[in-house]
Amino acid sequence: MSVPKKSYIYHVTFYTGPRPAGPTIGNSVSIPFGAETPLLPRVGEDLIWQDNVNGGGARGTVAEASLVHITRSQGLVSLNVQVDCINSFRRSDLPDSQIIAQSGFDATLVGTWNNGGSRPVEITPDAQLYVLDTPAPYVLSNGGNTLTFPNTNPVWEFSRLSGDPASVVGLWERFEFEDGVGTWREEWVFRADGSYTYHWSLDGTFDSEGIGTYEDDGSAITTRERRAQISTGPGAQMTISQYFGPLQTGTYVLDASGDSWTFTDASGSITYTRVT
Repeated sequence: MSVPKKSYIYHVTFYTGPRPAGPTIGNSVSIPFGAETPLLPRVGEDLIWQDNVNGGGARGTVAEASLVHITRSQGLVSLNVQVDCINSFRRSDLPDSQIIAQSGFDATLVGTWNNGGSRPVEITPDAQLYVLDTPAPYVLSNGGNTLTFPNTNPVWEFSRLSGDPASVVGLWERFEFEDGVGTWREEWVFRADGSYTYHWSLDGTFDSEGIGTYEDDGSAITTRERRAQISTGPGAQMTISQYFGPLQTGTYVLDASGDSWTFTDASGSITYTRVT
């Protein structure tokens, strides 16, 4: 079998339970792919990967999935409804691959913080950073098959693809044309357990996705979206690894009271003040 000039790797994280139960995830796995750009598995789908060369594999309900491009590989994989590996290789065999270990996490950062912007952030004990949004009023119409957010500009109007017309629970999509760029497709899944997932694609090509929890009071939705993972050390170093966005590296200084901290990188400094 010839060695392809380029290939791809999935980084997939599974929910810890057999079915989605909120944004509680376990360890991620790396799944090699072939030279053709693959489609990412959807969050909430059951994914099966069997490594027929090295043994083992993985199965679970997808919590998140990302795609990494590499320049060389030694195997090919085919994609069907589920991922079925027909030939693969160990991650350690990949040229130019790196495994980055966290330096640690300063638990003093756990809490809800305001940085002077419109939305506070929450840092959890597992070093995840969430953005806490303000309530977004919505209207269900057309027999529960149209979801409109009237306070957006332009107005966001989603069409239901599945779910109970009596609530927002279900799968929704909307399209937005951006002049000179193309057509964006936005897909949201609101689950009855209070978790959600969204996907963005541009002209049919995957762009980004997010995961979080939401509250629905019957007229407005308030989201809590996971955006990044934080690591600290050595010393005053801090790394903010955004799931879809640039890596932020800098330093942080925690006030002696524990009620504020300041992050500084090449672009400047931001001070976070404790809310809870």
